[in-house]
Amino acid sequence: MDALKQRMATAKAGTGEVAAVLSSVTFQPRAAAFTSLIQAASKAKATEKALELFQCMQDIFGIPPNTFSSSALISALAKSGQWELAEFYFHDLVARSSNDPRSRPNTVTFSALLNAYEKGGQFEKALKVFQQQLDAKVDPDLITFGSLVSACERAGQLETAIAMLDVMHNFGLSGTQQMYNAVIAAAPDWNSALEVFLGMQCAMVEPTAQTLNSTLIQAAGSGSMQPILDVLLAAGQCHASLTASTLAAVRRATTALGGDRQLAHVLSSLPSSLFK
Repeated sequence: MDALKQRMATAKAGTGEVAAVLSSVTFQPRAAAFTSLIQAASKAKATEKALELFQCMQDIFGIPPNTFSSSALISALAKSGQWELAEFYFHDLVARSSNDPRSRPNTVTFSALLNAYEKGGQFEKALKVFQQQLDAKVDPDLITFGSLVSACERAGQLETAIAMLDVMHNFGLSGTQQMYNAVIAAAPDWNSALEVFLGMQCAMVEPTAQTLNSTLIQAAGSGSMQPILDVLLAAGQCHASLTASTLAAVRRATTALGGDRQLAHVLSSLPSSLFK
């Protein structure tokens, strides 16, 4: 198998070399071998080769696609931004599953298609296939929600992105710091940003400097002193620092609100490391 992988790595797609290499093997590759070959092609960003491998698997060896080989191909197509083809092979897999339980989409399959939709800016399709996943009782994973939240952000659907974070938490999953930070920074208002910030804390995800700076910027635009003071106090408990531009924005907001004294009192109680 290692020798086949090495030969396939140098085979050029669209020249007949992929089929020639496969036809010359002296053993019968199994479905798992093709899944591995497709994954290798995907890693090398050789999407056309992945497609040829998928077809040769059927044409030369008579091996029907299963959940794993199809998921690998859909993932390869997602990486190259070909959401239409990814969707086609997903539907092909679903159609096969009515007669072959080995062809039922699993978590990886759905995550791969959602990633394709996210990269292709297909927000509505992403929501629809996520509901299909839930209806099929296939548990989502962090990759699923990462793609969903990103798709919502790209479409400007920030309230839906926040709702997806709540669904993620209901599945017992915690997002990445980057996921929370992106939603906080793009939140339409302070209350939405606060909801995400609190959800991040409840999920036991450590806020980063970006988290605190983005949340403070949102708080500064809230029109009230208390959100600013609350976030500053929370920042004092974290191992992160605030930027000069964030502090400048906070000072402008507090001056406009007549809260300079309150701000000075809170700042004096915070560790100096916060202002590096």
